[in-house]
Amino acid sequence: MLLPDYGPYLEEYELRADSEFMNIPVQGMTFEGKVRWFYTSGKLKPIGQVNSPTWDTASVSHPAEGPHVLGWVDEFGDSAFIPIELIPGVTVHYELYPRLRPVLRGVLLDWLGDPVPDAPISFITSLDLLDYDKMPQDPHAMVLYQRDGQYYNTLKQTYTTDKHGKFEYRIPRGQDYAMWSHALGGYCFWSARDAGVQFAAADEIVLQLLEPSPENTTVFQILWPNGDPFTHGSVTVAPAGDVPFFRQWPYKLPLNERGEVRLVGFESGILVGVRIYLDGVDWLHPAYAAPYINIPDNHRVEVRLTEEAVRKRNL
Repeated sequence: MLLPDYGPYLEEYELRADSEFMNIPVQGMTFEGKVRWFYTSGKLKPIGQVNSPTWDTASVSHPAEGPHVLGWVDEFGDSAFIPIELIPGVTVHYELYPRLRPVLRGVLLDWLGDPVPDAPISFITSLDLLDYDKMPQDPHAMVLYQRDGQYYNTLKQTYTTDKHGKFEYRIPRGQDYAMWSHALGGYCFWSARDAGVQFAAADEIVLQLLEPSPENTTVFQILWPNGDPFTHGSVTVAPAGDVPFFRQWPYKLPLNERGEVRLVGFESGILVGVRIYLDGVDWLHPAYAAPYINIPDNHRVEVRLTEEAVRKRNL
């Protein structure tokens, strides 16, 4: 594809540093990082494009001159971009060298060591903001966060294991990678940082679910202000300050007749945020914000809705 020069958009972006345009400092990015940033944001739009089964045989013709960007992108988000100079009437040849995204492969096992088929796994990439690798075709949920002057841009996508419990997916390049699953009511977590491995060099990754048991299960009970169980709703729980992964325990897990949910994987002493939803009304309790809840040794947490929260919703 042929793209215009990003220079004018870079100047515009710097002037809008306090706008809604996701205030990430692009000045330190690599050339390709800047191109991918402005291409994904919709600022850089192709002015010449051709589909090709291979990356090294395509040609693009367009009546333009001056600095431009020549690029190649495939269905997996692999990409290559180089700066070029167009001269009217002159044919130029360039070679593109795509950087392939890492492939994450492995198997998900239950607590007995048996493969778990058709199970959801969340894949996380903490993007390298100096070599930005998010592309328009990435259907990931995205978190943008700033702490102590440090920016974090995290992508999340959920895939499923095959009939043999195996998985193999290509994901964006980044600074750190993680996976977790709540399949079968259990929990497992893996990160490249904790494993101490280079992502591309890792062999098959074995994820094994923690068995739900009274010892590793935390019971969350949600109550109305008067103490009655909150039964017609759901909750989402997340560890406080979980940078850069921003994990969530199952999204909108339904409450039972006692206003309870049981979640595996929270250790005693950690802080969590709880978001509470009433059926048909949306959330009632602030999301992942102070005051956080400390998981006690007995792993039983009671959250009572405030009169103010109920009043704001006219309930």
